[in-house]
Amino acid sequence: MSSTPEHPRPRQVTTASWLASGASGAMAISAATTMAGLGTLAMQERIEAFITELGLQVAPAQVLPWIRIGLYVAGVAGAIGFVTGIFAAKRDRASRIVLSISSVVVFVAGFFMSPFFAMLAVFGVMMMWSAPANDWFAGRAPAPAPQPVERPQVANSAATSSSLAGSEPTGPQTVRSQQVRYQPSRQTHMASLTTIVFSTAVFLWICMAIVSSLTVQSDKLRERFDADPRFEAAGLTFEGFQAVMVVMLIVGALWAIGAVVLGVLVLRGVEWARIALLISASTAGVMALLATLASPVFLVLVAACALTIWLLVAPPKTN
Repeated sequence: MSSTPEHPRPRQVTTASWLASGASGAMAISAATTMAGLGTLAMQERIEAFITELGLQVAPAQVLPWIRIGLYVAGVAGAIGFVTGIFAAKRDRASRIVLSISSVVVFVAGFFMSPFFAMLAVFGVMMMWSAPANDWFAGRAPAPAPQPVERPQVANSAATSSSLAGSEPTGPQTVRSQQVRYQPSRQTHMASLTTIVFSTAVFLWICMAIVSSLTVQSDKLRERFDADPRFEAAGLTFEGFQAVMVVMLIVGALWAIGAVVLGVLVLRGVEWARIALLISASTAGVMALLATLASPVFLVLVAACALTIWLLVAPPKTN
């Protein structure tokens, strides 16, 4: 408590709290008002027009339960984000973690309802994990601005290049040390290794799924497609369904590769990679949790994402 006057709350935390809390609260109100009007004739006409624009042959009654679930999830996550955003501005670390997770849920569940508030909530959380905010939550003194430090280094490097002295390696070494913003802790190493291992496994599994869907399992996939009348009612062909599935798998494979790259960068101590990895793990955890409705195997991925998030936000322990 004595360190609070010495390290005042940075402007990034105040702005992030206003953005994340306000956007989450607005999303909760918008979800509540939309859910209250789902039974009206005007809302049903809007849903039917939206389905017609997408070219789907689905009745609005089949879509309403899923819309209710999405609105309920977005509303609850928005209410949680509104409350935790206020407490996060008071240096409550647990509230910052819950706010980050709820903002990802708000983005996934409420993007089609209000993309502006969904993106605003995620942007506020990204500011909440900036370097000045991390120093403030950890009780550390704010890091010095890099601009005044780099100017003498540029002048020194120019002087050394003009004099052709033997001190050429010192320039790149000092600049390289300035790019590393923190020393990775034991938890950060574990989070990076967990990300690399599970993302590599997911990438290999997706590659096998792509190959099997195009070759070995193509006949079985066609049988399942023909047995489900909803695809025919929606006007989808098997070739189109197969192409969409392969594109989604490719996107997942690229995401897994990106997570591996982020894990390696976090091991090297790159600050922005740690924030990006936290957002990626939160988003992947929410999507894997939704995928458990189709298969409980995705619970393993949910546990891996939760472990990675906890290791990234846990207080560092001294080695």
